[in-house]
Amino acid sequence: MEEFKLTSKNEAEAIKKAVVCLRKGGILLYPTDTCYGLAADIFNETAFRKLYQLKEMSYTKPISIMVSSLNEAKEYGQFFDVAAGVAKNFWPGPLTIIVNKKSALPPFLNIGADTIGIRVVDFSFVRDLVGAYDFPLTTTSANISGKKECYSIADFKKQFKGRLLMPDLVIDAGK
Repeated sequence: MEEFKLTSKNEAEAIKKAVVCLRKGGILLYPTDTCYGLAADIFNETAFRKLYQLKEMSYTKPISIMVSSLNEAKEYGQFFDVAAGVAKNFWPGPLTIIVNKKSALPPFLNIGADTIGIRVVDFSFVRDLVGAYDFPLTTTSANISGKKECYSIADFKKQFKGRLLMPDLVIDAGK
């Protein structure tokens, strides 16, 4: 598990490291506008399954994706008038909008679900990361399924202490 301390002066370097990690099928622990999250490439089934194993989460539990804009969200979900209006008013922000899935999403993503949760995070680092990656990423809280969300790397390490499976890269932005 590699750790990288994020500052206002090294965001570009952090994004490069994160993109390399994700392209290799790695799991990223990253800060959001709410709590810390775990990201994986939604088109990489091996990475996707690794994420579920890391969280000890059932494959039947749906996972949301994050995108960089409403326009990108429309590529993966059906945004009719109400959903589009809500997105325009509350994105970026701590809101996941659940819409019908489009066929652009991989078949292993949320098997059996006709819907997908989509989010535009209100943290420029994360939007820049998603933009640099060019594809949506998973967005799920960085915790063991059913446990409390982590608001610092120390919280995460305490919850995951002694675990063999860990994220490949940790972007630490403090509490």
